Amino acid sequence: MVRPNPFQNSRYCENGIEINNNLINGPGVVGGGVVPTSPTVPTLPGDLDFGIFNSPTVDSSTPPLAVPLATNVQLVGTAITHTPGEAAINLVEPGTYTISYNAEAAPLTVGGPVGLLLRQDQVDLVESADTGVGATFLSGAATVAVTTVPAVITLSSSQASTLTDVNVTVIKTA
Repeated sequence: MVRPNPFQNSRYCENGIEINNNLINGPGVVGGGVVPTSPTVPTLPGDLDFGIFNSPTVDSSTPPLAVPLATNVQLVGTAITHTPGEAAINLVEPGTYTISYNAEAAPLTVGGPVGLLLRQDQVDLVESADTGVGATFLSGAATVAVTTVPAVITLSSSQASTLTDVNVTVIKTA
């Protein structure tokens, strides 16, 4: 008995792998067209502004310390600026921004406290604070409305600690 081809009369590539083009380029069918070889950015209404920043290791032995971010992993659009190696992330256009962070934190004394939080223009964003005891993973987020520019966002260590794999993401949402 001959088994039917599951790809017969369906959308597929020559190698038999079905592609859901809706996830790549929005609604549509690849059909006989060219299959993209790299991710594509969807077309959105308005501008797309976001930044992803990180640092491999930071010693925050004197809290509160604004954590320097060594690398601009991604920086898209004109609303967000950052100089690699600096702590300040500048929001230079009015709007609403969502900022999130995560990091591994280890206290300078065994079993000691660790903590991180976001600050806007030197004011603590208390809703973003995360604390722990001993070596731990910390994360937090805040949404801020910016009416006066530039607004300066920093990630600050609230306890003496060593931070590794520090990541901060900023997205302009409105």
